[in-house]
Amino acid sequence: MRTAPAGATLDGSVGINTTAALSWKNLAVFESSDLVRRLYKRRHHLELNAGTAREITTSLAQGRQYFAELRSVGELARPLVLFYGVMALSRAAILFLKPGAKEESLSQGHGLTAHNWQQSLAGGIKNVPDLQLKVATGTFTELADATHVVDRAVVNVAPYPNTIAVKTAAKADMPTGWSITLRELLGRIPELHNIYEETFEEHAYCRRVFVFLLAGHGPFQTTIDTLATRQGLPTEERARQDLGLDPAVQLTKHANHNFLGAIEHWSVQQSRESLQDVLDRLPYLINDSQRNVFVVPAVPNGSRLSKMLMLYATSYALGMLSRYYPSRWVTLLTGGTGDFSYPLLAEASRVIEDVFPQVLDTEFWATD
Repeated sequence: MRTAPAGATLDGSVGINTTAALSWKNLAVFESSDLVRRLYKRRHHLELNAGTAREITTSLAQGRQYFAELRSVGELARPLVLFYGVMALSRAAILFLKPGAKEESLSQGHGLTAHNWQQSLAGGIKNVPDLQLKVATGTFTELADATHVVDRAVVNVAPYPNTIAVKTAAKADMPTGWSITLRELLGRIPELHNIYEETFEEHAYCRRVFVFLLAGHGPFQTTIDTLATRQGLPTEERARQDLGLDPAVQLTKHANHNFLGAIEHWSVQQSRESLQDVLDRLPYLINDSQRNVFVVPAVPNGSRLSKMLMLYATSYALGMLSRYYPSRWVTLLTGGTGDFSYPLLAEASRVIEDVFPQVLDTEFWATD
């Protein structure tokens, strides 16, 4: 039986991601009721009662213990334990980030359902990437509403290599009733971009870009370069679609990049009226763990998803697959016919373990 790559441990003594270990140390502050009440007041300008403070600390502590168990749990149970940890941390986030939220008012549902999985898996494990998730009321939608589907990205600004942080958030609550496949989820997570393209031999849904802004005292300008990958450049039509460009906007192809060297790319430059205009008209951007920048499109007939929500949904899918279809999961682990998605799923599990605590840490300490 194959073993998925291990992520960082909670104390940082073992593992490959010291950033995740630092995030756990930052989150440990929120296991003190006194400190949670102080930080809650600083964030919301409201008093937090002792009971709700205790609910936040216990949910966070429970999540940390689930993640700690990942160091010893077997591969059959690992995805389910990981999801339980993600679920507990998500409930802590909802309680802390949403004023007035209480444990008794939180939904008992996951906020996602497995749609027609039995029919899909009847054709074998080759269909695992096509498993469909349907959005319902529950923790997933409560997390979306509590976080406002927020993402924060760092992009380049003149003079290079200076950077600026940009924030994107949703203006409305998460709708329900729409569906997304596991494949569509995995292709939108920046950390999985390269292995997704190797797995499916096509461009991922997320698109790596280089963003360069003139955002000082004027003139104001946005330059976005869509970069070639191992799959080459996307078509002009797809690049325009990713960036939300009107047909009249000029998009040019170049063989060399001013800052990155010999890399083919599409480039668009657009003048803006102000710094706020620059920020308001950026496409939806997400960094990966190395601060590369990606454009991530919304789900057709669905919604835009933050990295936190994509990791939650992917964890749910892997957890439910191992829980309710253990024979299929074993076949993936042992190298059965149709197991081409296993390396991608194993990497997704590692990314969830490492990155979910990091995005949670960012939102808990954010001041905006």
